[in-house]
Amino acid sequence: MPALKAVRKSLRETAVKTYKLIFMAYIFHVVNNVENAITIDRQGRLVLPSHIREALGLKEGGQVSVRLIGSRVILEPISKDLKERVQEWATFAISVKAEAFTEEPKESWKWMSREYAKRKLGLS
Repeated sequence: MPALKAVRKSLRETAVKTYKLIFMAYIFHVVNNVENAITIDRQGRLVLPSHIREALGLKEGGQVSVRLIGSRVILEPISKDLKERVQEWATFAISVKAEAFTEEPKESWKWMSREYAKRKLGLS
């Protein structure tokens, strides 16, 4: 039985070392992400650091979409070009005045009969 106690002790020590490593990795991650911590003023405004604005190509008057997913706030730049393209597409789609597709499909029951398909679907 002394061997079993030694194995348990070794496993316990290994588990403690593993948890310590995981905790240290978590702390390292948190500390490295603190450099982008920003403060929100009384009116709810925040200022994105210049290196982030530059990386995203945001300039004065630029717009971002804001989404809330769980406890995360997601900011994504909105391209003016994208807005213009969507507006052009919408204008075109409205101007086409397309009619609904009404042509009946050609029947090609190569591997089963129409009656069999209706029975399987509960239509007959």
